[in-house]
Amino acid sequence: MLTVNSDEMKKIEERTFNDFCVPSVVLMENAAHGFFDALKSETGCVSGKKIAVFCGKGNNGGDGYAIARYLFNAGAYITVFRLCDEEKIKGDAKTNYEIIKKMNITIKENPCDLKNCDIIIDAIFGIGFYGKAEGKEKEAIELINESKAFTASVDVPSGICVSDGKVDGEAVFADLVVTFGFYKTGLFLYPAKEYAKKVVCCDISIPKNIADSGGKTFLLDKDILKLLPERKANSHKGSFGRVLCLAGSEKYTGAAYLCATAAQKSGAGLVTCAVPECAYEILASKFTEVMTLALAKDITLAQETIKDFAKDVLLVGCGMGRSEYAKNIILNTIESTDVPCVIDADGLNALIGHLDLLKKRKNATILTPHIKEFARLLDVSTEEVLNNRLSLVCSFAKEYGVVLVLKSADTVIALPDGKVFICAYSNSGLAKGGSGDVLAGICVSLLAQSVTAEAAACAAVYLHSRAGFFAKENLGEYFMTATDIIKYLPMAFGEKDN
Repeated sequence: MLTVNSDEMKKIEERTFNDFCVPSVVLMENAAHGFFDALKSETGCVSGKKIAVFCGKGNNGGDGYAIARYLFNAGAYITVFRLCDEEKIKGDAKTNYEIIKKMNITIKENPCDLKNCDIIIDAIFGIGFYGKAEGKEKEAIELINESKAFTASVDVPSGICVSDGKVDGEAVFADLVVTFGFYKTGLFLYPAKEYAKKVVCCDISIPKNIADSGGKTFLLDKDILKLLPERKANSHKGSFGRVLCLAGSEKYTGAAYLCATAAQKSGAGLVTCAVPECAYEILASKFTEVMTLALAKDITLAQETIKDFAKDVLLVGCGMGRSEYAKNIILNTIESTDVPCVIDADGLNALIGHLDLLKKRKNATILTPHIKEFARLLDVSTEEVLNNRLSLVCSFAKEYGVVLVLKSADTVIALPDGKVFICAYSNSGLAKGGSGDVLAGICVSLLAQSVTAEAAACAAVYLHSRAGFFAKENLGEYFMTATDIIKYLPMAFGEKDN
């Protein structure tokens, strides 16, 4: 599902006006009508309800004036708070402002007590806003947030940046956001995501020709599962690929168990887990379907074993630790074993200072860092990553020719061609040790089944989030663990056929 940032939406609107001769006031009218319908669907009949509409000076305020007209005609008691001088209202906003004046709708300049309001409409700032709200607008936002009334924002909650999700000052906490034409990227990125409890997108009749040539940022949904191959009845284990998980250490046997089990439970034909000798007995006793290999202490011998078993796809790094032995094994494997590869956890730590190895790889590579791991790879602060996520992941994926999965509450997947996918399914139950190992296992399993790296990464993130959702629904966010994500994978995969 396509999302757009501020610049992309402005270009879409310009093409609508200039190339297709659609008057801008038509889009404003469609937006107002769409908002009115969405609000009624959420709150029921508006007749007799007291509604305050806060309008800024731009086109977002113009939407607000038009919406006030619809609500007034539907029998609501309307008060419009105009947050700017009349002479600053221009164009289509001015047209709709003059209409509500002639309709004798109550207009006030200064925000006042909202105790008796049933509904508040936030039409203060639109998609062009960036920075901090100040003055009368800031006061209005604070007043809105103090109210217990149902709050609906026009296009975006005022005070957020729709391009990157930043919130630098006061912003409206909206119970409902009705966004126009396309979903806005920033609505699904933290911290802005916290300000949009529910988001719906309404059609404002932008020509389909423009919609089909939109941006490069998308929301993950179950349509990604259509890219998974059908499993033919006339198959054998070799048909679904052989996975080698290079994982684990004496201290971190659980990571090896989780990634290999997730790979086995996600459809791979044969999964082998290669672990140091010191961890072999523990893991061999835990696994039934997964084969276990002991890696010799001698690095040369260990590499020969890895080369013999890395036939189809490879997962490197889960729970391997940061010893010199682990680092040498990881770097040698990444450089010399040219099969599709997922690199996670300590595999990423080993790559610090050795990123050029990625450019030498001829086969697909997927990296799955969390925020801190990605910051270490780039040698920057976590704050810099959080403030510039989209640009950093895009430039990294393009420069090194990899698929990058930046794990967080709003996981972002960047492809080498510039496309970005956002996972909007946040779940605190996934914020537990081992969750990332499960994701890496799902990802490498899909790679083994001849799914492209791009589709494997996106589908793995979606399946992981959905399995986490089902675990949360059945067990709760406090109780669920990484093992439970694996337990509920069948329900996540089941969405492919529904």
